[in-house]
Amino acid sequence: MVFIMSDHPYQTFPAGQRRGKKAIIRIAFFILGRSIQSASHFDKIIQTELNEWPDSFLLVYKVFPNGPELALCKKNNLLKRCKHTERDPDMLIYIKNVEYAFKLMTSQKGSVQAFIEHGAFLKGDVTIALSLIRILNRIQVYLYPRFLVKRLVKRVPKINMSSRYIGRLRLIFLGIPFGL
Repeated sequence: MVFIMSDHPYQTFPAGQRRGKKAIIRIAFFILGRSIQSASHFDKIIQTELNEWPDSFLLVYKVFPNGPELALCKKNNLLKRCKHTERDPDMLIYIKNVEYAFKLMTSQKGSVQAFIEHGAFLKGDVTIALSLIRILNRIQVYLYPRFLVKRLVKRVPKINMSSRYIGRLRLIFLGIPFGL
């Protein structure tokens, strides 16, 4: 069998153009930031975790090399979305590339698994990072159904059913759209 190549060159795409995935990561960062902001208002365990953090703490998630980022500030024992340009962050979590961030933000990988596989890197205090993972585990319990949470979280936090569903409704209808 003979293959004939045509004279037309193949269409080339520049490397690193992942606009769709970057848009999904930005949306996921927005939802995650608003969910953490809202849950820090009503969840007592998240509030006790935040008591251990220093005042005016700045946490930044950043996707390498020039991907989206999420900045959270602690003010009055609450976490709020803020601008990263204010000052140097107290804790910086790098996600190694857009592909890994996409897997992380679409719940194909868990946050602990990302650190184990060197898909995410931490610059900051490890004890606060562990506290952040406990907060993220509680947020995942509120946002996702139980079968998905069991796959993502090593130890599922105990939240009674009524609090879980009330918290989920509060996040979906007030937290994500309005940040309340």
